[in-house]
Amino acid sequence: RASRLTQLADRVRALPGVAAAGLGSMVPFGNSISTTNYTAPGQEDAKDKPIGYDQKVDGGYFAALGVPILRGRGFDADEVRSKAPVAVVDEMFVKRHFGDTDPLGKHFKIGVGPDQPDREVTIVGVVPTVKLRALDEVADRPSIYQPMPAPPYAAMAVRTTIDPSALIEPLKAVGAEIAPKESVGPILTLDARIADTLRDRERLNGLLGLLGLTA
Repeated sequence: RASRLTQLADRVRALPGVAAAGLGSMVPFGNSISTTNYTAPGQEDAKDKPIGYDQKVDGGYFAALGVPILRGRGFDADEVRSKAPVAVVDEMFVKRHFGDTDPLGKHFKIGVGPDQPDREVTIVGVVPTVKLRALDEVADRPSIYQPMPAPPYAAMAVRTTIDPSALIEPLKAVGAEIAPKESVGPILTLDARIADTLRDRERLNGLLGLLGLTA
């Protein structure tokens, strides 16, 4: 699976009209949500551990979504391949646990799973806090990104220099060639993903408008 996903990402990056592509376990406005507890820096003795969004990504993920690196750097190929003990955190994490202090090079621990010791990671970069489910959402917990070549529940983000719809068939063809017995899954533009989150609100606004007109 890891080999096929890596090959798929490499092939997609080579398609005409593709500026960047990256794999992630929690692409914004999707259906996959994963959380983990972590030990905040300097709070190793705290009884209650905070919870953050647990995001596994490859080296092309931030560029594909247009997420800027505000401080430090993203993940290099070796770190992704080896699942190195490094992390990129978002602004909410930094504000909550570091304030005005530089977080780069600082260490903290992330929960891995039942009966497994927490994993210590080093912060190498900081990115903005990204909206994950709705345009008007207020982030309720920080995001922690760790490098992984084949994230669980992986989705691929593809940034294009042409009309995104023109790449749907080439993407299907690449997927069918690499994994002919497996389904690639739905291919949607980010606009379409966002529109899905707005559909219920648009219905409500239409109803309110109709009631207002009737009144």
